Amino acid sequence: MTKIIREILVLPLRLLLLVTRFFPVVDQYTLAKWTWKIGRTNEDGCKVVMETIDKLGLPAGRVLAHEILTETRSAMIVSGIIWEELAEKNYVGAKEWINLAEEIGCEDCYHLYAVKISNSHMIKEYGHAKIVDEMLACNYLPMEYTNMALLNKAHLLFKAKRCEESEEIVDHMLKVRNDQNAEYLKAELCLVRNEDTLAMQLLAKRRKCMSEVDYNVNVAMAYYAAERVDEGMEWLYKAVSGGYNKEEGNPGIKYIIESAKFADYCAMRN
Repeated sequence: MTKIIREILVLPLRLLLLVTRFFPVVDQYTLAKWTWKIGRTNEDGCKVVMETIDKLGLPAGRVLAHEILTETRSAMIVSGIIWEELAEKNYVGAKEWINLAEEIGCEDCYHLYAVKISNSHMIKEYGHAKIVDEMLACNYLPMEYTNMALLNKAHLLFKAKRCEESEEIVDHMLKVRNDQNAEYLKAELCLVRNEDTLAMQLLAKRRKCMSEVDYNVNVAMAYYAAERVDEGMEWLYKAVSGGYNKEEGNPGIKYIIESAKFADYCAMRN
């Protein structure tokens, strides 16, 4: 079957997968299987692996992923299953998938950068800064991965109190396109300089797409990052008073809420 004919035949199936994804009566697993059988693209393979996990469980997904990876030699196939391994706290398994993709010579191993960065605190040999520098040294990364690397580099510089260098990266990113995460870091940098008006203007942009409670938490964390703890506690107090559920939120925020210092602040406010 030629590539052109294959693409013509598989197009309706891909459209069905897209438009029926929120309809439980439609068997996404069967659609994904036929899409992969006909299309044979990396994207098709990734989709059928994820639908197999959803339908038959992670063990079945592992078997299929190995089969498809052998054919496609694309790290995209394992990028999704790695997150499933991590959801099960199977850090050894996640690392084995990464090693396998690299060992067989996948040409698109950049798909693994996101999971490496996100889990560098659990898999120490990766090293957050090392991965970021490796990404920035690449000249073939898709734009979204370059942005990821730049933002992470800016965060690392900010934590190292190298604020001018951090802000130089952030300003460069914001000249290229609007980026909420870059704007958030810019707001933190402004708070460090006590430029509260500009910081709040940047943070207010996030208010449109989140609840008041979540917004208050976001502002609180920006103040904490700027080491303005008292102001951060005031915004966190507003969030808790508004019904923030510490059990469902960020573990770091839960730690702050359960601290003696925050308890004392709440007692004073009440």
